Amino acid sequence: GLKIMNVSGLAKLETINCYQCTSLTSLNLSGCASITYLNLPCQALASLNVDDCAELAELRCETCPLRSLNLDNNPKLKTLVLSRTQISSLNLSSV
Repeated sequence: GLKIMNVSGLAKLETINCYQCTSLTSLNLSGCASITYLNLPCQALASLNVDDCAELAELRCETCPLRSLNLDNNPKLKTLVLSRTQISSLNLSSV
């Protein structure tokens, strides 16, 4: 199945459905300015880049081995759920 997805810079992309993406290990949504909500129950997802997703208000990554998360320049982020991930530190200074 799909392991790496890079859709960075798609400024008009509004939704992405990653249900059943059991092999996805890396997702780059950098610059996808129109995304408002992400629910990523991806069992293999280890790296996620959502920097410059200006409209992103809610991000849910649960039950995945997520180790890396870039949240730079997400001024509207209000809800962040990272339960059962492997993140050991998180920089929220630019959120």
